[in-house]
Amino acid sequence: MAERAIEIVKNIESHREQLGRDLNDLEARVKENADWRTHYKNYPYWFLGAAFAGGVLTAAVIGPRNRPERKPVSTEQFVKRQPEPVRSRGLVVPREIRSVVDEVKGALIGFGIARLYGALGNLVPGLSEHLPARRR
Repeated sequence: MAERAIEIVKNIESHREQLGRDLNDLEARVKENADWRTHYKNYPYWFLGAAFAGGVLTAAVIGPRNRPERKPVSTEQFVKRQPEPVRSRGLVVPREIRSVVDEVKGALIGFGIARLYGALGNLVPGLSEHLPARRR
């Protein structure tokens, strides 16, 4: 009877050790599958396609910019010429105001991208190391 108990204890210990090794292997595989770098190494073209699709989607959301073509102007013509109003959605808007609005839109888009970089850097481990450094 004592031999049977010792045999059961040894069997339980060997199973416990095997279970520990299996859990360590499982943990390593889960960490590997949760790391985006592993997926990038295995499927770089999928990431390239996703980046391209994201760019196309962003361009579709922002929309095309319809800007009139500018012809070169001499200095004399530039000084003599008065600012011409621009028609925007039925409203007459002076060029100066239009350029300020364009500058504000650009600044807001830049701010939004910086916030997106920050959010993605916090969300995906290690991504902030690979994002471009912010200009100061």
